[in-house]
Parts: sequence; structure tokens; C-alpha cells
Amino acid sequence: MLKKAASLVSRDVYTLYAVIKNNRIPLAARIVALLTLGYVISPIDIIPDFIPFAGWVDDVLIIPLGMWAVTKLVPPEIMTEARQTAEKSMGKLKKIIYLGIALVILFWIAVLVLIYSLIKILS
Repeated sequence: MLKKAASLVSRDVYTLYAVIKNNRIPLAARIVALLTLGYVISPIDIIPDFIPFAGWVDDVLIIPLGMWAVTKLVPPEIMTEARQTAEKSMGKLKKIIYLGIALVILFWIAVLVLIYSLIKILS
């Protein structure tokens, strides 16, 4: 159940991105989508996440409220198109995310090898 909820949130985030990029969508809807998406990717929360349960309440409320507002502001056929675009993009983006993770891991391995080499040379 939790995995399905996370998948829906991911789809909603991609949908917000598709809404922002679509020029046929009203400016008000694009602004609401941009603010919601900005909050999602921002490291600053209204309630910090390290506070047990309370830290997640703002995330659980803001994303669905933002999606609800965007859904009300965007014509249904365009919203359906944005969701379809989001579904297609999710598969492509997962590959990019995995590549990014691999690059970060390789970077830290290189840093550790460099530190080890420097310690060995200096000692």
C-alpha cells in the first residue's frame, strides 16, 4: 500500500512538471503547479521531517492539495494528456536516476581511493 502511494505521488510530481511545460495550460494553473513542485523539491519544509510523524504532515497535505488545485484549474483533456506524459517520463527518468546514483557511488569510491593513496604516500 505504501509503495502504491509513493508511486502515485511520483506520478503526481511528474504530472506537475508536465503541466508547467505545457503552454496550453492557464497561467494560474502553471503557477500553482510550479509552487507545489518547488515545495516538493525544496530542502526546506514548513515542519522539519526529523520531527516524528508531524514532519510528514505538511508533505502529505501540500502535494495532494496542490494537485487538487491544478486539477481544478486545468481542462480535463489536457490534464489527462499531462498524466500520460508523466507516465511515459517516469520510465525514462528512472534510468537517469540509476545512472546518477552509480556516478555518485563511483565518485565516493574515487575519493576514498585518493584518500587512501595520500595516506599511504605520506606515511
